[in-house]
Amino acid sequence: MQTFFSKNGLLLLCCMMLATVACKQKDTKSDTDTTVADSTHTIEPAAESTVAETTPASTSETTAASVPPPAGVKYGYINSMELLSLMPDVKAADKKLETFARQSEGALQTAFLDYQNKLKDAQEKAGDMTPVQQEAKMKELAEIEQRLQQMQGNSQNDFLKEKERLYAPILDKANKAIKRVGEKNGYIFIYDAPALLYADTTLNVMPLVKAELGLK
Repeated sequence: MQTFFSKNGLLLLCCMMLATVACKQKDTKSDTDTTVADSTHTIEPAAESTVAETTPASTSETTAASVPPPAGVKYGYINSMELLSLMPDVKAADKKLETFARQSEGALQTAFLDYQNKLKDAQEKAGDMTPVQQEAKMKELAEIEQRLQQMQGNSQNDFLKEKERLYAPILDKANKAIKRVGEKNGYIFIYDAPALLYADTTLNVMPLVKAELGLK
C-alpha cells in the first residue's frame, strides 16, 4: 500500500505541475502578435470582393501584387496583424483573458492542493489501514485524479471560448473598416500583407484604415 501511494502520487504530482505550467504559459500569454496570428482570429475577407487573401503558392495572386494593375484598377494591401496590434480593443481583450486565465488556474491549483493533502494523509495512515480501507482510499484518490484532469481540460476549453467571444466583435470591426476603405477609395482588391511575397509600399492602405478606425 505504501509503495502504491508513493509511486502514483509522485507521478501525478509531476504530470499536474507540468500541465499547470504549460497551461499558464500558453493561456496567459498576451503578446499581441502571437494572439492575432492565431488562425481562428485572422481577419476574414469582406463580402463583395473588397477584401481578399493571397497565399505564396498562388501564381496569379503573386503576379497581381508585383505587377502594376491595369489602368483604372486599384489594388491595395494591409497587414492585419499590425492593424489589430494598434487597436485598443485588442489590448483590453488581452487583459480580460489574463484575468480569466488566472482565475481558472487558481481554481485548479486549489483542487490540486486538496488532492495532495489527501494523498499525504493516506500515505501516513497506510500502515494502520485494513485491506478494505486501503482499496477504498485508492478508489477515492483515483476519482480525484480524474476530476483534476477534467478540470484542466474544461479550463482550456473555456479559455478558448472566452477568447473567441472577446475577439469576434474586434475582428468584425476591423474587417468592416477595411471594407469601407475599399468602397470609398475604389479598390478592387485589398490583400492581407503577411501572404504577399512583394508589394509596392505605395499600395499600403494602413493609413486609410487607421483613419477609418480613429487610430493614431
